Amino acid sequence: MSRPRRLFTTALTTILAFGLKAGARAELIHSPSIYSGVPKAVAEKYLQVRQSAERGFHEKAVEMAKKLSERRPGDPLAHYTRFQALDELRLKLISEQVPATGGERVVADARIDEVNAEISKALAETFRNLRPRTYAEHVLRGKTLYGAANHQIFMMEKGRGPSAEESYAAAVKAFDRAIQINPKKADAFYLRGLAKWSLGDRFGAHKDFAAAAEAEPQNPYPLLLKARAIRAEGNPNDALAMVSEAKALARRYGNKPLEKDARRLLAELYGQVPRHDLNLLQSLRARSDR
Repeated sequence: MSRPRRLFTTALTTILAFGLKAGARAELIHSPSIYSGVPKAVAEKYLQVRQSAERGFHEKAVEMAKKLSERRPGDPLAHYTRFQALDELRLKLISEQVPATGGERVVADARIDEVNAEISKALAETFRNLRPRTYAEHVLRGKTLYGAANHQIFMMEKGRGPSAEESYAAAVKAFDRAIQINPKKADAFYLRGLAKWSLGDRFGAHKDFAAAAEAEPQNPYPLLLKARAIRAEGNPNDALAMVSEAKALARRYGNKPLEKDARRLLAELYGQVPRHDLNLLQSLRARSDR
């Protein structure tokens, strides 16, 4: 490699690393409770893995997460972070698998099977090292069970794996315990709502999303979840107001990832609302852009 090219590559790597660190520090302010009790420098490294995956560097995120789990083998959050990175990589591989044919398809299937095996190991290591006592640890247990349930569903679609219902139900119980410890935090409520929704308990899910929004009015995530639930029930008009409010909250508190999610959902909803509701759309857009 020529010297100018080597300097350019080094500079680009440094800029990307700095961006990930800065983003991790900013996101730590808005991050869920699973990071409470973890040294700030370590939590930032976990968030850097997540941000690397969000920016499309999936293989790099998996590599970073593997190193962290090897350095902190007794930390369940390290193994859960690895699970998240692997799960994102799997989704990417599946999206690339669709147009593949012949030998390419065989290679893609083999790689997905490898990632699935690693996902199972990461989940197992998370459970093995987790002895929940605090609010954050019960939330992490619930998130791990929820992730395991989603993984089981994927494996069932491939003709392997047990039912996911037991894992979803166990996740609900973990979030129940977290809420008993601290009923003033939003994340256990909205995560329990997601688990209930997956079990078909729509009424219970809506109640939890509302409770999360009440517990932390400044947190836009519960509003986005409730909006998605309402949209799934065929009511895009009702969802629009919530998404607009969530976008305004995310902007006010500097939560750029959730503001981006809100913008994306607004764009999707605009395509679903009939033309005769154009005036409503314009007023909502004006309100959300203030």
